[in-house]
Amino acid sequence: MYVVDQSSHRIQRFIAGALHSRVNAESLHFPTLGSNLGTTVAGITSNGGISVTQLKSPTAIFVTPSSFMYIVDNGNQRIQKWRIGEPSGSTVAGGNGPGSALSQISISYGIYIHNEYNIYVSDYGNHRVVLWNAGNTTGGRLVAGGNGNGNADNQLSLPYGIYVDQNGTLYIAEYGNHIISKWLPSKTTMFLMHFSRQYLDAKFGITIAGETAVAAATTITTELSPNQLPNVPCADARWSNTSRVLVNTSEGNHSAISLLFDPYDFIIDVNDNIYVADGSNNRVIRFATGSTSGEIVAGMGSGGKGKSELAFPTALFLTRNYTLFIADSNNSRVQKWKYDEPLGFTVAGGDGSGVTLDKISVSYGLYVDDQYNVYVSEYENHRVTLWMNNNKTIGRLVAGGNGNGTASNQLNCPRGIHVTTNGTIYIADYNNHRIQKWTRDASSGWTVAGQSGVNGSSSRQLWNPTAVLVDQYNNLFILDTRNTRIQKWPPGSIDGSTVISIPASFIGYSMRFDQAGNLLVVDGLHKRIISFPVVCSSNATVNIPANATWAQSGVTIAGGHGEGGATNQLNEPLGLFVDNVQTVVIADQWNGRIMQWKNGDTTNGQVVAGGKGQGNGLHQLNSPVIRYQLGEKNGTLAVGGNGKGDGLSQFNLPTYPFVDRDHSVYVSDHYNHRVTKWNKGVKEGIVIAGGQDNESALTQLYYPNGLFVDTLGTLYVPDHMNHCVLRWTQGDKKQGTVIVGGDRKGAGAYQFQYPRGLSFDRHGNLYVADHYNYRVQRFSIE
Repeated sequence: MYVVDQSSHRIQRFIAGALHSRVNAESLHFPTLGSNLGTTVAGITSNGGISVTQLKSPTAIFVTPSSFMYIVDNGNQRIQKWRIGEPSGSTVAGGNGPGSALSQISISYGIYIHNEYNIYVSDYGNHRVVLWNAGNTTGGRLVAGGNGNGNADNQLSLPYGIYVDQNGTLYIAEYGNHIISKWLPSKTTMFLMHFSRQYLDAKFGITIAGETAVAAATTITTELSPNQLPNVPCADARWSNTSRVLVNTSEGNHSAISLLFDPYDFIIDVNDNIYVADGSNNRVIRFATGSTSGEIVAGMGSGGKGKSELAFPTALFLTRNYTLFIADSNNSRVQKWKYDEPLGFTVAGGDGSGVTLDKISVSYGLYVDDQYNVYVSEYENHRVTLWMNNNKTIGRLVAGGNGNGTASNQLNCPRGIHVTTNGTIYIADYNNHRIQKWTRDASSGWTVAGQSGVNGSSSRQLWNPTAVLVDQYNNLFILDTRNTRIQKWPPGSIDGSTVISIPASFIGYSMRFDQAGNLLVVDGLHKRIISFPVVCSSNATVNIPANATWAQSGVTIAGGHGEGGATNQLNEPLGLFVDNVQTVVIADQWNGRIMQWKNGDTTNGQVVAGGKGQGNGLHQLNSPVIRYQLGEKNGTLAVGGNGKGDGLSQFNLPTYPFVDRDHSVYVSDHYNHRVTKWNKGVKEGIVIAGGQDNESALTQLYYPNGLFVDTLGTLYVPDHMNHCVLRWTQGDKKQGTVIVGGDRKGAGAYQFQYPRGLSFDRHGNLYVADHYNYRVQRFSIE
């Protein structure tokens, strides 16, 4: 618990499970003798101050899953970002004194950090809510109110607490109007005005709770949802049979922090840190990405039934806010263990082993849904039970529970499970050699992979499956343990195909995808975790819905600190590429280098090529541009070659070629103001966008610079001189639509200055190289 201790000008942190004096204004100044006290994690002086180590009358706090505190430093009219454990913070909003300008903050009692660390500030004294985009400390953007104190639809009165949902909808506790108001996210109403395309924001709220000037308002809070969906980066993904050992390279039984003893399950967070249920060591260990030595995050190692102890953990689930759910098998319970806390709390079972629904048996499979309800695969009770959030008294039978057998309403030693968003359960029915599918509230399931009760090695058989995953294409991935293979089973098929053949000396306990789509497996025989790398055979691996829209304000994820050669700067970026884990590789033109920016690190990039000044040395680059390559050692003429011109067999400064999975070539034909497509083997291209002179109409392009084609054949083009990105659907060369930008050139989060190059990540988020703003902008898909 983090307490804003206003009069002491500090933030206090209290560890869960410890005994404290009562937390109120009096006890923070005069704590009870002998109680466990809080730790000061921000602010160092009792009289407050304005330095980076001080706070002055703080009023609100938001703590992110990555342990960053965002603090409303009310007396200094600023928002401070402070990593837990650091002696000082940094100003990320305000700090320009009190006032009503969008670069200023008045009194504030509410803050919310949304998605990629964009900051919503409830500005009590100015009767408004202002959004400060991540990385922009110079000024915010009005998103609610700001039209004086009042109760009209476009006004607020003394806003206090705020909450922002995943769609960007804003909820505001209006202290002065005694209501909770709801403000819709930015609209994309578009109209054409001369040479610019402009967008309008929503500026009207809707009352959803209370009546104006009747009742008191309070702050709305909620917890993040779990995020454990499989990650397959492309529809044609395949996996190498050559594995890499990630954790533990020494066989045997070990208690050392770098080694494992009976690893049964593991889970991976969004940063690819690996959490391992180390059974006989009675602990959960976290291994940072690339590290061979871990740290204990749950359990003391000696085994026991206390809140700080585990006894043979066998299954894990991790939520997006880093809360662990642990099947503590020898204690017949499931423990919920919050990030960086010394104690766990029972959320299922804990009353000993048994067959009644208030008890659970040994479990090798857990799943937690978006309401924090816990599904438990009970190996010895031949069933799956559901324990509702905040009810640890009794579970509910959702699959099996009719004894050990092969009937459709029975299971035989179930292990791994996967639960979809609509409550459908896929179960690795270990001793029945099948995968069972149970829909919500069903009294029986049906076999979707394998042959019930029959083991075998054919393509339609399984032998003791231990884990099942379901990808976004509804394919099943099955760890077929006794056959030492991983099977991919398309929906509705009676046969599976082997995607990975594992060496014969192997016992597979658990399987997961990492963020890149690599398949990771627990090898119980050798007490290690191994990874099988994913391969995508085509460039066009992004599946974007035909009617997709994007946020109209981008987030700067690279550069944005002016023109320069420092590692936090870019100098006229020319092109970019985004890999499976959202690492962005950028051609930094006039710095003569290729920069890499890792996901989540918007401060500094890393030079991966060049950076030694422009030149022709082997260690230098001269105006580099990112290109897609097919891997051939020798080039042959693919398209063009008929001299400069505007004929269909010609180009006039061709740039940014793109090759789709059918080997059609797309070319951004710069001075012809068009994009052409060349099907394999043809002598002439066809115009699929532009080609009607250079102006700002939606039928035209003005120096196109870059392109991308998704799996539906939809074309995306940065329209260089019109400062926007356009979309052309397949077969429609008459007119494009603006998806981002177009509101004149500028440096706003919703603007560009001559965009040159774009890419998408596998989720469909759009990245644009904003040439003369010396930055790369990301626009989140909605």
